[in-house]
Amino acid sequence: MPRPKIPTDQQRTRRVTLYLNETEWIAAHAATAREQRPLTQIFLRALTYWLDRLADPLPAWQQARTDRIMTEASAELTGWTCPRSHAFWTDWTEAMNPQQCPVCGSRSLQRTWGGVVQRAGRTP
Repeated sequence: MPRPKIPTDQQRTRRVTLYLNETEWIAAHAATAREQRPLTQIFLRALTYWLDRLADPLPAWQQARTDRIMTEASAELTGWTCPRSHAFWTDWTEAMNPQQCPVCGSRSLQRTWGGVVQRAGRTP
């Protein structure tokens, strides 16, 4: 037997209300004109970037972020190396620079490269 329908006054929505002052409103519309995107997409991207940069995200957001990274066609990475030539990458959404090498634990790290990497062999 199917579950009974939830009354419309008790249904949850995914709506968010934003209260902006005049300056913020002008800046938001300037961003929509520059990016040529709807206002909703501008705010959703800003919220997503902010959540991705949290140092200790909720487990549900961490899982959603990991799932999203696995399906993306490109990634923005930063390369690091230690004095013993161990190279490793960090995702650009990391909240801070790495403190030590994940292989040897050296704390003397040097940034080598940063940019967008296209993933090869992806099928849509």
